Amino acid sequence: MLKKITKIITLVLMAVFTLSIVHISVYAASVPSAPTGLSVVSNAGIKPTVRSLVGREYFNKVYDYVKDFRDFNLNDKAMFVSILGYLDVMQGKIDSAKARLDEIKFLLPNLPERYYWKEQTNITYRMFQMEVMVAEGYYKNAIAIGKDLIFKEVPDMNPKALWFVNIPSLQDVLARAYFQTGELDKAITEYEKLITFDQKSKDRRLIHPKYHYRIAKLYQEKGWIDKAINEYEKCIEIWKDADDGLPELVDAKKRLANLTKGN
Repeated sequence: MLKKITKIITLVLMAVFTLSIVHISVYAASVPSAPTGLSVVSNAGIKPTVRSLVGREYFNKVYDYVKDFRDFNLNDKAMFVSILGYLDVMQGKIDSAKARLDEIKFLLPNLPERYYWKEQTNITYRMFQMEVMVAEGYYKNAIAIGKDLIFKEVPDMNPKALWFVNIPSLQDVLARAYFQTGELDKAITEYEKLITFDQKSKDRRLIHPKYHYRIAKLYQEKGWIDKAINEYEKCIEIWKDADDGLPELVDAKKRLANLTKGN
């Protein structure tokens, strides 16, 4: 039993580490550009990455290993399936992602009421639904779900709880849906919520550097240059030790240089 549990934990940790650096972002069809010609969300399409494929490999291994293991919690199973589904969306495999959604939907009524896992799994399922909708261009449908979604606070620093609330690592799908419908102010409001840290809050979701980058581009598109500069600087500072070729980092540096030229 101990050997089985050890193997499961090892595989999960390898998968989580890999997926923590995967950009679970969904880029949908293009929308008319603002007069400035800036584009906040890339329209280049979704391309599979080596990291996403490695992450899938580890999660498939752990899923295959424990799927018949009687102590394997249904909440965990649903979360594993949702992660594989996010990878499907990332690689443009929408039919496969929809199949994952159906699998999770089947599990939801039977999830145990332990701790708050069932509530969090439902939230993750809804966010996964939104990602699929955005990928298919159903932005208003995604907004209809996301605008009423209430994220759970984590009462303690339970490692598993922290992992659960940070799946996926990027949780800005509502902001991206608003952007795609041309509602920039609402997109900005959502990003401002995501980048605001309240030390009294028990919201344990991480503030991803991409949030600073994406809201900076929105600020720039609105002509709010000082705010844009501030957010580009935050993004660059957080990612100061990141890979030099990271596209968002390269672009943030270029934009910041253009905005501060002559100052």
